[in-house]
Amino acid sequence: MSSNPVINPDEIGIETNDSDWPDVRMEFTVPAHCVKLIVDRLESEGQKIEGPKLYDLLAHICFEEAVSRLDLEPIWGPSIIPMQKPMVLREGEDFCFTGCLDARLDIEWPDFGELKIERPIFEIDDALIDAELEEQGLDIGESSPSNERLVRGDEATGSLWIGNAESDECFINSTGVTIRVPAGNRPTLVEGIPVPELTGKLLGAGPGDHLEVVTNAPTLEGMPEIAGTKLTCRFTIDSCRRIKPATIDEIVSYYECPNIQGLRLQVYHSLELRFEREQMIQLTEHVLGLLMDMLELPYPERVLLEEVMRQQRMQYEAMKDDGVVEEDIRSQLESSEGAVRKRTEQKIRRKILVSMLQKHFKVNVVEHQINEYIQLLASMRGESPDLVRKEIVDGNLTEQVALKCIEREIVLRILEAAQVIDTPADTLGFHGKQADA
Repeated sequence: MSSNPVINPDEIGIETNDSDWPDVRMEFTVPAHCVKLIVDRLESEGQKIEGPKLYDLLAHICFEEAVSRLDLEPIWGPSIIPMQKPMVLREGEDFCFTGCLDARLDIEWPDFGELKIERPIFEIDDALIDAELEEQGLDIGESSPSNERLVRGDEATGSLWIGNAESDECFINSTGVTIRVPAGNRPTLVEGIPVPELTGKLLGAGPGDHLEVVTNAPTLEGMPEIAGTKLTCRFTIDSCRRIKPATIDEIVSYYECPNIQGLRLQVYHSLELRFEREQMIQLTEHVLGLLMDMLELPYPERVLLEEVMRQQRMQYEAMKDDGVVEEDIRSQLESSEGAVRKRTEQKIRRKILVSMLQKHFKVNVVEHQINEYIQLLASMRGESPDLVRKEIVDGNLTEQVALKCIEREIVLRILEAAQVIDTPADTLGFHGKQADA
């Protein structure tokens, strides 16, 4: 449709009710003559739209006018209240419907200069470099099937289940998962999640063994809402492999370093990058979590209900695909509903907080920030930036990466004003290898 105004938007009737604040409930009326003007314009441009497509267009026009007229600045977008009967718009009739939009929030920010933020500080010493070299020796070492009991450095492949220890809500249910018994004092990493309790169970285990531990979920990028949750981790071993570690000379050759000193320097810089990212993850979750505890961040109830229903549908389909019987599915969904609701509420409040902070600090992500993030991931993984970028694009993760860049910039702005307290990283949790997008 032409960009020229077809109707006078002031003629659209909007009656509001904010009893469900921050949602504003609105009764819209588009006069019949305005509907005719819109339809006539469309037909003059060769477009004949009727039925649901016409209703969607009219609703879109109404919501746009509401945002402008009422100065709403919604975070969540519009929602149309279902009618008891399907809409049928006859010629000469007004177009009427009821919808909701969330109102603009006015947040009274705390004095950021009064915030006390713990910043994890970690010293990269020779012992840490040695431990990393040991891991790299295992990474590029020779692997062969083994029927022996697991020792440090061995790998086990099997079925993995991770879920909420209290509600049995499933987070991960996968087969063919490979877990390495860690070298040194590192925690066992399970799909990127550190599970130190599993190490003792893995040692001495073998094919056919069923291992189960309970662990506290750490602060993980992309999953802040489960931090502190008690997780059950179940791992059934199908097969094991023994790894003959590569020698130092083989590692030097593999990474095309001039000598062992060059290799150790390369490892040092790699650990620096890894820790800088881990430090930023910890700071981001600490700062945003602190503000979420301090601020009231109201949200529309409909948003929570819609997201809980969406997640439960996903759980339902996943359990159905796994062959779980209908009765058990219903029982598990019922028992996990409270945990899902609580976790979803945290995600919603975080989105509100980040959105409002972005507006407060006037933060906009630019291309070079995304490029820097990709470069960091590539350096940590030892991969080319082009390969990492392709993975992000192919996985539809561009928006997620942009959000991380926005959060990073917001936190850096707050840290400039806050009271930052340097704290040993081992007291805050340094997880080691985490370089996922």
